[in-house]
Parts: sequence; structure tokens; C-alpha cells
Amino acid sequence: MDALSEVLQDFRLSGVNYGRCELRHPWSIAFPEQPLLRFHFVSQGPCWIHTEAQGWHELRNGDLVLLPQGIAHRLASAPDVAGGSLDDCQVTKLGGNVCEVVREGTGATSTLFCGSMTLGACALNPLIALMPPIIKGCDVAGNDPVVGPLLAAMTAEA
Repeated sequence: MDALSEVLQDFRLSGVNYGRCELRHPWSIAFPEQPLLRFHFVSQGPCWIHTEAQGWHELRNGDLVLLPQGIAHRLASAPDVAGGSLDDCQVTKLGGNVCEVVREGTGATSTLFCGSMTLGACALNPLIALMPPIIKGCDVAGNDPVVGPLLAAMTAEA
């Protein structure tokens, strides 16, 4: 086993909360800074992400974004869409840690899976602090055979 795999094996995720989001253009959602790790998976776009340090970046279908330090950021259907929040969406809790988020609109539909999690291994906190504030994986759904069944299970649960 390589060193990275050994480290990742110790992550022991807990407190995972996630939602399946159906958002119709125009939409924009601000995510405030938090101590938890955040992730966003784009099943179907359009989707853009903005951070203060890096500005706007387009996310394509199959892209995964991990924000290890939970920095403040914004997701939007386009960079020019005015600010919004989850308060502008219909949020339906489907269980203890699962919700569905719907934003009505007139344009194209974006389907995202978004979530937060904590790490059970406190020893990894220094590692998290050393990670880049935003990590992007391109087309993880197409390149990793585990992601497809995982998304299907998340969809079925939601």
C-alpha cells in the first residue's frame, strides 16, 4: 500500500451530511466558512465555484471539489448571477443527515451532490491545514468505477 493510501485509510469520516440539489438557472448559493470539510460533486451543470483567493472557476459534469478547511465560497450557475443563499431554496430534510435542495428557475437544471464531514482522527488535523484550500478532481465519475455506484446509492437514499 502506498503512503497516501495509508494516510487516507485513517481519515475515519464522521458527521457526514449531504444533499442532492436540483437548481434551475439562475441560481447562486453562498457557503460560509465552517470548521468541517465540504465537498461538491457536479452530476449535471452548469456550475461555477468562487473563492476570494482564486476567483471563478467553471466546474464540468463529473467534477468533484473538496474544500478541506471549509473556506467560504460560492456556487452559481454563472459568474454573473447575483448573490443568493440556501434561504432562496426549498430544503426538504429526508432523514437525519440527508436533504433535498430545490431552486426553481427558468433555465437549465444543475444537479449537484453537496456535503460536509468531520474527521475522526485528530492526528490528521495538521495534514488538513497543509492541504490546498480547494482541491478539484476532473471527471471523477468517469474515471473512478466506485463513484457511479456511490452516487446511485446517494440518489436512492435521497
